[in-house]
Amino acid sequence: MKNKRVRKSIRFNEEEYAIFSSYAKQCGISESQLMCMLIMGKIPQPLPDKNFWLMLEQLYSIHDSLKQLSKFDNSLLKTCTEIEQLILDLQREFTVPKEVDMFGNNKSVAHKRKIA
Repeated sequence: MKNKRVRKSIRFNEEEYAIFSSYAKQCGISESQLMCMLIMGKIPQPLPDKNFWLMLEQLYSIHDSLKQLSKFDNSLLKTCTEIEQLILDLQREFTVPKEVDMFGNNKSVAHKRKIA
């Protein structure tokens, strides 16, 4: 069964709307998407600047080079795995929406694993 969409309108004063609209643009999502995410307790993050993506490209390049060199030195595979984890951690930290619980504690949506 499809989720039936319900149209609702809300009212902002000019200052509230400017803040809301600006934040949606910073996150690269529509105002409607922002409202839905906020209602579900998820706070999107502003899009990282181009330097963030350039840094990730450099990490990928280093990773690829080390992966090729690992044919000659297997110990480099551990470093490759660490770089892969670093890339995932950076993406999670700077791009994944934060989840807010009823007490206002922020946590990343992707961090739902239990720590022993």
